[in-house]
Amino acid sequence: MLTGFFSGLGILLLVSQLGHAIGIELTTSGVVPVVDEAIGQIGNRNGDAVALTLISLAIALAWRGRIASKLPSALIILILGTLLGAIWFGAAPPVPSLTIEPPGLQFAGLTADLFVEIIEPAILVALLNTLVALTGAIKCDLVSGSDHHPNRFTFGLGLGTVAVSSLGGLPGGIGPASFVYTYNGGRTAVGCVAVLLVVIAAVTVLEGVIQQIPLAIISFIMIATAWQMVDWRFLRCIPRMENSYAFSMVATMLCTVFVSFVDAVLVGAILTLMLNSRRDERHELAGLISVPLLDVVLFRGSEISRRDPYDAHCGLIVLPERVTAASARQLKLSLRPDLEGHRIAILDASRTRVIDDSGATMIAELLRVGQQNGRLVVIVASLAPNVGRMLRGLIELNDAPDTHFAANTEAAYEIARSEVLKLDRFAQSNGAREA
Repeated sequence: MLTGFFSGLGILLLVSQLGHAIGIELTTSGVVPVVDEAIGQIGNRNGDAVALTLISLAIALAWRGRIASKLPSALIILILGTLLGAIWFGAAPPVPSLTIEPPGLQFAGLTADLFVEIIEPAILVALLNTLVALTGAIKCDLVSGSDHHPNRFTFGLGLGTVAVSSLGGLPGGIGPASFVYTYNGGRTAVGCVAVLLVVIAAVTVLEGVIQQIPLAIISFIMIATAWQMVDWRFLRCIPRMENSYAFSMVATMLCTVFVSFVDAVLVGAILTLMLNSRRDERHELAGLISVPLLDVVLFRGSEISRRDPYDAHCGLIVLPERVTAASARQLKLSLRPDLEGHRIAILDASRTRVIDDSGATMIAELLRVGQQNGRLVVIVASLAPNVGRMLRGLIELNDAPDTHFAANTEAAYEIARSEVLKLDRFAQSNGAREA
């Protein structure tokens, strides 16, 4: 999902800067309208802006090797582009002036009725803001190899949002600036603070200096950053990927580009949950073992000779490592015929490490249905206390007398042997009465 989301975000950022890169002001928004308008106004392009964009492209392509790791190409482009704009390409549009109003407390008109009305949209804005900020932080972590500590990050984001909103600002962070910083080699927390200080200085003290930078230079830096945001290697691998994962990535990317960020996050999250559930289902079903347990395996010594080598009164079911909601339905469909075909069933949970509420409910209900006719005897073996507490409680809640709990597999075999002998005595008594 993240790959599709940020690839789509990169495409949006790239397209949004096309007009500034060729020196024209576009009035539309959206990928298709912007591209269509840019093509229609290509004749009104600014020659100096186009020249600066092409020079920036040449520098970006040529700036390689060890020196590029010390001096990012974006910094060189910014410095040289500003100098070239001031000396030779003065007709290129500069960065527009910024109108900054002094901050002040915005509590006027805040009443109890208004608070009730805004609490719901405020929660929605907080959730969306946190989601976008965390996904952005995860993407930066993937690039930088660091860890943003989500608990502290979310707490700080919440405090900042409250403070800024109280002063009349918009909730959010300096996400685009952080992306530019990270993609161009920034790795330290001090650098992130420096980004914030530069942004504050740019809109307050350094406004006159910022206005000397050609807008085409800033646009090209944003285009280069957007190009890096798109995971081209992942896109090239789509033909060789599993169809479901490729569909999830492409759907999230297209939704980001052509619909909205919120819809893209929702679509991506839903698709990811569905795909992860299917993957977990296959993994859990692969670990399920259900086989008939021959009587000759249960008994020893002289008892074996008196038994048919192909009799199997007991069935052995080895539960997988995880029994969760992902596989509960398929496990039920797989186990029902096996339980119906035996008089005794051993549930071996020695490998099981996780049983969630859905998995425990499914197993308990399946056993309850099997025991309704009084034919099935269930032996649960090796059920760890910290794993099967819920399963044990549900089974005991069903008040099923024919359920036994064994500490290990050998103890379960011992219970199974005694139950098979009971069945033998019952069959012999029935045969005697019929005779």
